[in-house]
Amino acid sequence: MKKMASWEDYIKFEHTHKENVEKTLEFFKWVLKTYGKEVVDKEFENGLEIGTGLSGGYLPLLNIKNPVAVDYVYGPIKDKAEVLRFRNNTFDIVIISNTLDHCEDPRLAVKEMTRVLKDGGLLFIFNFYDEPDNHPWSFSNSKEILDLFIDFQTISFNEYPKRKRNAFMVATLQKCG
Repeated sequence: MKKMASWEDYIKFEHTHKENVEKTLEFFKWVLKTYGKEVVDKEFENGLEIGTGLSGGYLPLLNIKNPVAVDYVYGPIKDKAEVLRFRNNTFDIVIISNTLDHCEDPRLAVKEMTRVLKDGGLLFIFNFYDEPDNHPWSFSNSKEILDLFIDFQTISFNEYPKRKRNAFMVATLQKCG
């Protein structure tokens, strides 16, 4: 994990970046179909997604009775991942997709995700490797990412090689407790 851009520079970049919402949602559907069997067919009472972007993230694609979206720039709740306003052990699932590298402090963000996720709850994580300089952080491999989640057991893990964009990892983790 290496520091890249400042948080302030990243926020400036995000305000000028234009996401192709339809293309993003099609990609999310493909990710879930290919790598998300542990979360696709399951029903969740309370779910949180951190960093939903303009597309709304994975929340509308999963069976979550009470979905909550957080995105510092675009979300209905504009919290940073490092300071979540929810009680301990609130969520059955937490989703963080290509957002850990956007956080000001990934270690603190993981601490907050761990705090709000129920014991035995699932964490669905997706992240590209070797992101561009406009991201606050960049991860070179899955070990750098998974080492942050010390209170979790890996349920599934997959890596996808570099094609049109950078290689990435996707995993479903379960909070130990």
